[in-house]
Amino acid sequence: MAEIFRLAKTDAPARPDPGAFVKTATAGEIATTLGLIQSLNNGGVSMIAGAPGIGKTQTLMHLADQLGGGAVYLRIAKGEGRP
Repeated sequence: MAEIFRLAKTDAPARPDPGAFVKTATAGEIATTLGLIQSLNNGGVSMIAGAPGIGKTQTLMHLADQLGGGAVYLRIAKGEGRP
């Protein structure tokens, strides 16, 4: 005879849709850095660098979409170590 086990419900957040932006710790740090630069009176420039696959590009594209015409996204490198 089969046994029925009831699983406890957790308060875990809902899973994001596949391909949706997820604000990770890395994304939060990038957003904070860019927010500080944006708050400068004279503006500023920042370079975001890190290991492959940690969400740099997705975060920057998400933030650029949020800022609309107030942001410029410029890719100056393609791949590791290749200008």
